[in-house]
Amino acid sequence: MIVIDGSQVAGFGDRMAKAPDVMRREATKGITGLMGYGIGVARSNINSQSGKLAGGIRILQPVSVGAVITGSYGVRKSEVIYAFQREKGGTIKPKRGKYLVFPGRNGGLVFVRSVTQEGSHYMEKSSQAIQPRLRIVMQAAVSRAIASV
Repeated sequence: MIVIDGSQVAGFGDRMAKAPDVMRREATKGITGLMGYGIGVARSNINSQSGKLAGGIRILQPVSVGAVITGSYGVRKSEVIYAFQREKGGTIKPKRGKYLVFPGRNGGLVFVRSVTQEGSHYMEKSSQAIQPRLRIVMQAAVSRAIASV
């Protein structure tokens, strides 16, 4: 004979009802941490980690966990207009006049018609670095949600 205690079933149901909130909270915490790691990787792939570009890499959209998980980090183009140039590379030409002008050594000026840069691919490298960790973060969130039941 099998006896089922109704209070155990009700308690299990209550715990199951809380599992989505636990999953949401754990996924949010894990992915936010992962984005922080990604920001660090992106900054480390820029020549100067203390400049405007490195300082401009930050969370752009906080993590939101629902039917779809959203969140982003990177650089706002309006804040650092050369961010894409540093990511992908390309040639810079003067908007006005014939020359780009840069400060030279010994206080002089250097005049050039264009400058071609290779991209550092700092955001691409960051994305590649976090991909293998994403599965681990989500598995841990699911495990904690199941353990709460």
